[in-house]
Amino acid sequence: MPTSEFSSCDSKNPLIKLDPEGSSDLFSYNLKPGRFFDAKGYIHLDIPLNKFVDSTTTPPKDNFWETVSALADTEILQRINDDLTDGSSTPLILNNSYAFRLPLANTEHQGKKVATKTVEAKKGAHISDISIAEILNQVNKGKRPILKRNFYGKPVFTFFPRPVVIRPQLTLVFHYKVCSYLGYSGAGKVVKTMSLLPGEKVTLTVKNFNSDTETRMRSENVLDSFSEYSANDLQTTVENETGLETTTANSSNHSSEIGGGLQVGVNLGVANLGLSGGGGVSNQSTVANTSAAHVAAISSALSSHVQQSTYNREINVNTESSSTSINETEDSSVRVIENINMSRVLNFIFKQVNQEYLTLTYLDDVSIVYSNGYPESQKVAKLSDIDTLLKSVIKDDEIENIRKLIFASLCSIYDYQGVKTSFIEKVEEEITDCIGGGGVLFTNSFIRKRADLSHTYHEITVPGIIMDVKTRVLPTSSLITEAMLGAGEALDCYNQKLQSAAVVHADYENDMIKQQMQVIDGITDPLDKAKFYKKVFGSCCDVSQSGGNCNCGQIDPTGGPETTRA
Repeated sequence: MPTSEFSSCDSKNPLIKLDPEGSSDLFSYNLKPGRFFDAKGYIHLDIPLNKFVDSTTTPPKDNFWETVSALADTEILQRINDDLTDGSSTPLILNNSYAFRLPLANTEHQGKKVATKTVEAKKGAHISDISIAEILNQVNKGKRPILKRNFYGKPVFTFFPRPVVIRPQLTLVFHYKVCSYLGYSGAGKVVKTMSLLPGEKVTLTVKNFNSDTETRMRSENVLDSFSEYSANDLQTTVENETGLETTTANSSNHSSEIGGGLQVGVNLGVANLGLSGGGGVSNQSTVANTSAAHVAAISSALSSHVQQSTYNREINVNTESSSTSINETEDSSVRVIENINMSRVLNFIFKQVNQEYLTLTYLDDVSIVYSNGYPESQKVAKLSDIDTLLKSVIKDDEIENIRKLIFASLCSIYDYQGVKTSFIEKVEEEITDCIGGGGVLFTNSFIRKRADLSHTYHEITVPGIIMDVKTRVLPTSSLITEAMLGAGEALDCYNQKLQSAAVVHADYENDMIKQQMQVIDGITDPLDKAKFYKKVFGSCCDVSQSGGNCNCGQIDPTGGPETTRA
């Protein structure tokens, strides 16, 4: 029997259901880092001048300033051209190999600049963003052009003046890696709530922070949207945090300013480590404190950088029913939604999706740089080659003391939990005569980064000492939506009864069709079944397929004679 009682057939959970406890899906941490970048901190070793060999206190032979002082402009241009075309062994542009990856723009041709790999270095041409005329001008002012790669990896020009004072300097370079891993994801703040009245239809426009070029650029950060803008912004933030610009400007032989392949990555500035002359470290915790300061600087700057990005990650949901013009650069989606319910309000809640990033900063490597202020004097060595470097610049009777001071400082690095860990180890190897069978010829020893050095945080293992762990949450450009049917009825008693009557009528219609199908299904002869199906559900037509019976009558469910409609 038909009934007016009706219960929803939708007894399953919706596709998107928010956890009432506020938790969300968990992404595995056991993944390779989605993004990582390098950061470098510099520690000057305050070694007394009398401990260096005499040759370190004089300008290198055939240095840039002595060479170019006697050159005419045409000769300087030719030297620049040599740097750009064949990588001269006596370059005028330091790190000129970077120029091979740069387009060189000729003077304008028909209103457009033409980029080629090999051209004559004319004054009107450009290397990167610097004209050759400006390079020539800086050279004539006594400044050496240096190509460096910035944090983004783009080669850029700096111009290095001749050192005022020759001061030999050893600098420890701490190489850090900052890695970000995906963490939790889930619903963030409510962006929009919307209610549709029964039968109401509305046009919905969603516009995220990628819609406008300027807004998209300001929303970028190095964790999930690495770009030239975000890279430059982070480096600027680090400089503001550490005062790096002032330090660099006042340092005549700053190792990172000279170059030598160490400048790629975030530059964390320079600190000084005081060394006593008696074979001890004047402040044993200086390296540990300086390293902690490096990490604190990059962590603080990264948090500020990400926070600034978050401010610009807004999503707008517009429910205006009228259409509006959209700029071609905008990224918007437009949908028409309708509440097909006739008696209840349909509510929508839009929430912005948030993504968590776990960021680990760890000490990956340590190298040492020597310079007396002239770029030609610079020498770079890994830990295993430190003895060779020290022998070339430190007096023989002072090498062992300096060596011990450096290594002692690397034996006490503190991780993010304050646990002291040695970064280095001593390796002794026996050099044997495996051909002539002469046995052990001699024993060699050297210092290197510990081969077994690894630190683990949860399921993440890195080949270094974890110095900092931070969790940061970033809004994304995505939305999740939940629909909720209102509990209140929008119809009065009369209209509710009308809808109930309509439901009863529909129930009777369904029962009638069901009974008709049961009668037809009871017919075993296929021809009779087709004939009676045609009479019940098809239009009546006097054709041969109707079996000669087209009186449009109805079937007697009892199997008796058919009755004809009046």
